[in-house]
Parts: sequence; C-alpha cells; structure tokens
Amino acid sequence: MTDPSTLSPKDVQPVEVEMDSKKRDLHGWRYLVVAFLALSASIFHLYRAVSGLRSAMYQRSIHWLFMGALMFLLYPVSRKRPKNSIDWWDWILAGLLIAGCLNIILNWEAITIREGAPIPSDIYWGTVMVLLVLEGTRRFLCLLWLL
Repeated sequence: MTDPSTLSPKDVQPVEVEMDSKKRDLHGWRYLVVAFLALSASIFHLYRAVSGLRSAMYQRSIHWLFMGALMFLLYPVSRKRPKNSIDWWDWILAGLLIAGCLNIILNWEAITIREGAPIPSDIYWGTVMVLLVLEGTRRFLCLLWLL
C-alpha cells in the first residue's frame, strides 16, 4: 500500500460518484412549495419545543401533515418516474393527506369525545389515512411487499 504522505497532488485523481437517489430534484415553484413546507415544519417543531406541547393527537396530526405531504411531493411512485417534476396524482395524495390531518386538527375534541363510537366520516378518513401511511411507507422505504 502506498504511503499517503508521499503522494503529490497530480497523483490523486478526483472520484466522481453517481448516486441513484429515489428523491426528486425539484426546481422553480415546486422547489419553493416543498421548501416552504419543510421550513414551516421546522418552525412548528421549534416553536412547540420552546412553548410547550399540546395534546398528542394534535401534535401528531400537524407533524404528519408536514412530513406526509413532503413525502408525497419528494418521493415519486416509482424510480421510473421523472425526478424533476411532481405528478398530478402526488398532488392529490398530498392534498388528501392534508385534508385528513386538518380534519383531525379541527375536530380533535369531538373525535376524542366520541372515542369508541366513530361516525361514518371517522371511518372514511381513518381508512384514507391508513392507506396513505402504507403508500408513503412503500415510497420512502421502497418495500416491494406493500405493492
């Protein structure tokens, strides 16, 4: 093995590594939307760390709103999809996720009062949110068994 102290700068060759990332490489207004969501999530978490926590359901709903929307906007449905734009169905999935989280945030007291006796909208939104969690997990971890 060569002693690194004896190498001259011309002996060292730069190495270019090309990584095949699952994540999208966004530009323009799409980048600004994702950056705004990420910055808003950071501000929310820092604010809550300083000012104190709210109820667990409220905290988790806001956290999932930010992280889930970012997941659908940053990770395409498959590696074959273009990485420089966001597909229309990803916008719809992110919108559904945001709507489900807003339902919990705006109605969390009523949801906790009727615990154990869900109304049809609770079952609908619960089913939608479980499916969104499974799809988000599949995208992020690239698990084939969740197809």
